[in-house]
Amino acid sequence: MEGTRTCRARRGREDLERRRTTERFACVPPQPRGHRAGRCAGKVHTYCHACARPEILEIGAAEGVLALLLARDKERVYALERNERRHTEALHLQALWRERGLHVDRCEMVRADLRERIDLLDLVDTVVAVRSIYYLEEDIVPVFEQIARKFPNVLLCGNADRARYFELTGGKGPPRKGFGPYSRYAGFEGMASLLEGVGYRIVNSVKEGDAIVVGRKDVP
Repeated sequence: MEGTRTCRARRGREDLERRRTTERFACVPPQPRGHRAGRCAGKVHTYCHACARPEILEIGAAEGVLALLLARDKERVYALERNERRHTEALHLQALWRERGLHVDRCEMVRADLRERIDLLDLVDTVVAVRSIYYLEEDIVPVFEQIARKFPNVLLCGNADRARYFELTGGKGPPRKGFGPYSRYAGFEGMASLLEGVGYRIVNSVKEGDAIVVGRKDVP
């Protein structure tokens, strides 16, 4: 019973945070400042303009803020999110922005796990992943080997909290989804080594806060 109440309380907090996220980003033009997810989206959006080609796949798109920002000036954006509640919030936010006159129809919200929709890799030029690649766990290297065969540009953004966790525990703490040894991919070193290991050279990066790594390679 106690475990059930704890689970319900956690879900309630998560739902409230998602509603607040949607409300904060419902304004026109979107104002990402003052909210952590928004600040991250704004920072990544800036770097995407420097490296991203016209068609983009965002892995782990959450509430869709970054994907919708990108859709205003890219040919096509696929926002991939496996969590049903976050996917629903993303659709809601897209509808709000559309009602307010923003051009967001070039963004397609897709509810799925990348490992189930590898076919999406055939539809895009650039892959972007924000606070998400560590959820691939043991599949992270095979997935990025497939990405590296097709895309000259990849942009990864980590998670400072998970990176600190890995630094403190070496990934040997209590098992939690996205933590454990795979939390190394939440920090700069882990993301950079992942991209370099599949053939990318690091052409731009930010090490402070939620680290950003931009990889580039020649693809036949």
